[in-house]
Amino acid sequence: MRKLFLLLAMGLMLASCEDNTPDNNGPTPTPTPTPTPTPGDEVELTLLSEGAMVFSANGGNGTISYSITGASASDIVVTTDLEENDQWVIHINSQTPNEITFSVKRNQTNFSRSCNITASCGEESFTVMVNQKANSEIDETVVAPKLHGIYYGNRDGADYNYYLFFTDGELSGGDWAQEQGYGWFRKFTHNTPNAYYYTVDLYSNKPDDGTLTVPDGEYEVKWQATGMGPVIEGGFSVYERMNEYGGVAESWNFSDGKLIVEGNKFELLVTLYDFENGVRIGRHYVTFEGDYSLYNDSTGQIIE
Repeated sequence: MRKLFLLLAMGLMLASCEDNTPDNNGPTPTPTPTPTPTPGDEVELTLLSEGAMVFSANGGNGTISYSITGASASDIVVTTDLEENDQWVIHINSQTPNEITFSVKRNQTNFSRSCNITASCGEESFTVMVNQKANSEIDETVVAPKLHGIYYGNRDGADYNYYLFFTDGELSGGDWAQEQGYGWFRKFTHNTPNAYYYTVDLYSNKPDDGTLTVPDGEYEVKWQATGMGPVIEGGFSVYERMNEYGGVAESWNFSDGKLIVEGNKFELLVTLYDFENGVRIGRHYVTFEGDYSLYNDSTGQIIE
């Protein structure tokens, strides 16, 4: 009986072992996959600059600083909320790590403006507001009652030269004189007592069309001294205020600025600057609208 009991016990043990042995011909269990974190869970994007920036009407360049982990600068997408036909925040560059650079165009309007720059990466984002002051925020506004000028053509070998005076005074003379190596030219003076003169040395790539008027367009102040338009040559463009005897009491060049011409309407916005002492004098907004004509000095010889 004891032997029979042992045999039965051994049989049960063997059966138990066989039941726990996996079937090599059966399917292999598939392990449960470990969840993979999404990129949005890993990326951290933090603004380090101020949340708002202010630019003058002149515009300029801006830099937004930030930090990022879990991604790189190439993963960042930068957008603005500007309309397609009114892009005044331009040249946006986000390729440099930890900074976004951009440029703000000059504001030619009398209204301030603002927009939002948004940087995003995955679910992370931040927004910076860009504000720009109006063009009306200037030091002095002048409505010039007179516009005098001379058309020199391209007699000096550059583009077509228009020499303009926005003033409340007069342009005197106009007789012909001769200078060796230059030829015949008209001789003028601008010396009305207590008058102001904004002198603009303008070059256009368009010749006079027979009307002796300035071609429409935008002309920016530059110190290139090449006479290639459209441009205002800074070296011969100047503001002058006369004293009571008609002599020069004040004289300042333009450090920057622009002239917009539309028919008989002129808008001149310039910054007067004391280059000798490195001092900004002021920003002047000068307008003229009305009939005018230029003296013709394009031939280099006497015109009867």
